[in-house]
Order: sequence, then C-alpha cells, then structure tokens
Amino acid sequence: MTRNLLEDSRLFWVHPYNPSADPTSSIDALVGMLYGIYFSERNEVLTQKHLWLLIKDLAINWLQSDTQYLAIGLNKNDYSPGEIYHRLGFKYDPMHKVMEIFEMDGLIEIHRGFNDRTRNIGYRTRFKAAPKLATLFKDFGVMEDIERVYPISMPLDPIQIRDENKRPIDFVPTSQIKVMIDEVARYNEALEQTYIDVSLDGYKYPVKIDLTKKFVRRIFNNNTIEQGGRLANAWWLVCPSDVRSRILLGHLETVEFDLKALHPVLLYAEQGIDYFAEVGDDPYSVCDVAAILNRPLRNAEGGIFRNIFKQIFLVLINNVDEDTAKAAYWNEVRLANKKARKERRPLPYPSRMPSEQLYLLWNSFKEAHAATGEHFAGSGNGIPASMRLMRIDSDYIMRVLMRMLDKKKVCLSVHDSLIVQFPDQELAVQVLQEVFAEVLSENGIRPIGARTEQNAFFRSFTPYAKESFINDKTLQKRALQRNPRYINYHPDVPS
Repeated sequence: MTRNLLEDSRLFWVHPYNPSADPTSSIDALVGMLYGIYFSERNEVLTQKHLWLLIKDLAINWLQSDTQYLAIGLNKNDYSPGEIYHRLGFKYDPMHKVMEIFEMDGLIEIHRGFNDRTRNIGYRTRFKAAPKLATLFKDFGVMEDIERVYPISMPLDPIQIRDENKRPIDFVPTSQIKVMIDEVARYNEALEQTYIDVSLDGYKYPVKIDLTKKFVRRIFNNNTIEQGGRLANAWWLVCPSDVRSRILLGHLETVEFDLKALHPVLLYAEQGIDYFAEVGDDPYSVCDVAAILNRPLRNAEGGIFRNIFKQIFLVLINNVDEDTAKAAYWNEVRLANKKARKERRPLPYPSRMPSEQLYLLWNSFKEAHAATGEHFAGSGNGIPASMRLMRIDSDYIMRVLMRMLDKKKVCLSVHDSLIVQFPDQELAVQVLQEVFAEVLSENGIRPIGARTEQNAFFRSFTPYAKESFINDKTLQKRALQRNPRYINYHPDVPS
C-alpha cells in the first residue's frame, strides 16, 4: 500500500497573539516585512494578526518536519458563530486573503480540501511552507530563535475551570484551589527536570509526539471545581496506549499500573458493594454475547465486544439521556474506526453492526449492572455521573503523584494510571493501594480493595541495562539535543 503523503499532517495550531508584550524577533521581523509588501497600504490590523498567526505555525511546522502539512478549514462556514475558528477569534475574509496571497506568491504549497458526501470521504485543506518561505525562515533566523518560536514552557494557568461550552472562565482562587495550584506547580517543576522520551524502534504505526508538551494543568468542568479535574496538556495523555508502553523516564524503561475498571468499581462502592469481591472479575465482560447474538463467537471477537461494552458504559455515564448516549456511541465508533484505518491499525469496533443488535447488547449490559443504573443516562439525573467520578479519580491520582514526589520519584499519569520507572514497581502498587483507601474514606465511601493491572514495557529488558536507550539510535540522537521537541515518525510502508 502506498502512503498518501498528505496524511503526514497535523491540525493548524493557534498560538497566543501578543507580539508587543512577548516579542519573537524572527517571526515579528518576517511578519513586518511581509505585511509591508502585501498589506501596508490598507492598514489592516485584523489581517496583520492573521498573517502573524499563520507565519508562526508555518515556522513551527517547518521546524518539526519538512514533509509535514498543516490542516485547516477554509470553508466560510468554518468561521461562523459557534464554530471553532470563530471562537478562537478568526475571521474568514482576512484568513482567506492571507492564504490566497501566500499561494499566489509561492510562499506555501497548498492542496485544497474537499467533502464528497456521496462517498462520505473528505479532508481539510493541507498546506506547508514552500521553499521560498523556508528560505525566509532561514534568512530571518527562525532556527536560531527556536527557544522563542517553539518554546518548552509551562502552562500559565495550572488550574482551569471551564463553562458548559468548554471555554475557560475567570475565577477567584479559594484556599482549596490554591492548594491545587501549588500541587500542579510542584509536579510541573519535577517534570521540567526529568528526561521523558519514547523508543519507537520497530514500531509499526505512524505517530506524532510534541515533546514540548511535557507539562500539565487540571481542568474542571461546568463552572465548578466539583466536576472533572483531570490532568491535561501532556503528550503521554493523548498518545496511543502501545506508545505509552515505550516511554522512558530518566533513560530507564517504565511500567504502567492502573486500577482496573475504576469508574464501575466506584459506582458499586457507592452502593456499599465491593465489585471484585462480591460480583465478578470484569464489569465489561458480564454478558453472554454468544447467547444474545445466537451464534458462537470467533476467537478475535472477545476483545472487540469488550470494547463495545466499555464504550457503552462510558456513554451511559457521560450523558443524561439515552438518545444522546446512543448517538455518542455511534460517533465514537465512527471516529475510532476512521482513525484506525488512517493509521493502518486493526479496527477497534465492528465495521458494520445493525442497530438492533447493538441495542440487544446495550440493554443486556444495563440489566447486568442494574445496581448502578440510577447513574446511567435516562435515569433522570441532570448531571452525568462521569463528572463526579472524574473529580474523585483526579484527586486520587494527584495525591499519588504527590506521595511519589515525597519519595523522590517522578511518575507520569494517564487519568487513573501511573507510569513509573521499572525499579519502582512495588512502591507504586503500595502507594496506589494506600491512597485509594484514603480517597474513598474522604468521600464517604466504604474502603474496598483496589485491583491493579500492570502494563509492561513493550519488550523484555535486563534490569538497569537501559536496553532501549542503547539500541534505539534515533532516541540517542534526540537525547543529545539540549531540548528535543518533536517526533514525526512514519515507518516504512511497503508499496
């Protein structure tokens, strides 16, 4: 299969626009020159802002990879009220004008997007710096100015509270919030001093990782700190799970631990039920699928149906009515399978499943978990249970991270899991168990036993041998850079 080069792309990013307060000499000088050539007679302030934002991300994209494209929406509807570009302050006319002049003067290579509704395919417009613009980047010293153009910087707001539309709101820090701010700041300072990288030696799939995104913030939802609170921003929070199994901390291999099925277990614990001791081993494998479908299952289907039940659970606790939950399920299936096809991975969900078949599974799953049904979509609760559960698990993981820092151990977290250097496995399990009991008690829940699952490093290793770092030449090359910034990994794909 021949790889489509346009698939090597990322979304156009919006960077803070404040050139006067935070000058970036190379970008500011280049924008000033281009503005003088193309726009100065019109004195268009909005156009100057759009020009700066485009040049800034084109420069970062050029620093990341000379083959990577930026993907952007150029349909007028993309800039209408309520859409993402409108919320970010973009206007269609100046954006279109700058892009048009860049294309006409040979500053960008551009491939127009399309949307074929009959075949249900399409993609955004792709563009990147053409050789003419790349030469200007060199002439204006973008590479030498990399610390300003493409910084490795901590988030300005370690705590962010968002409204119902996921927009940050202003708030006055309470004593409780100040403690949270101090904890996140302490953790970010520890991350700043920690070598964090990933070995992709022999990895089969394309992956992009922005290594500058090594800091976190806690994000709360719906105008309150009582909902949400999970950590966000860091690259390991969004990379594929099989990439997480290749992370190195301080040049050492890692092991990931998590509490198995934490949210279902918490819902049962709130009812006074210890799920693993009193009910079963896996809340996502509680239905007799073969009997429901009236056919034997193939060997490979076990994992697929577990994915289905796990996603059913997630949409049931993330929505307040069943119709919305079912729509969310189908949307997740579509997006997850689309991403898998793009990355040439096995599909996580069946490519075709009749609605009637899904709803048989759906209803059977709800019946199996009737003890927690009052927290599912359609039960009449006005707030999704997930928001409350996230507050519990985010408090839990923050305390685990702080407890490990007290012991001079820097770990990474992925929602309710912990990534540790392999020598720290026993300590990690002990802390995970201790803190789980503490957090349950503080939330008025009878403490129950936590079941930890271990996701090992992607290959076996000899203790303290640093095998992955020694064998992976690309990893070694990055480690020699003072501040490695970006991984744009594409394995060879046979034609």
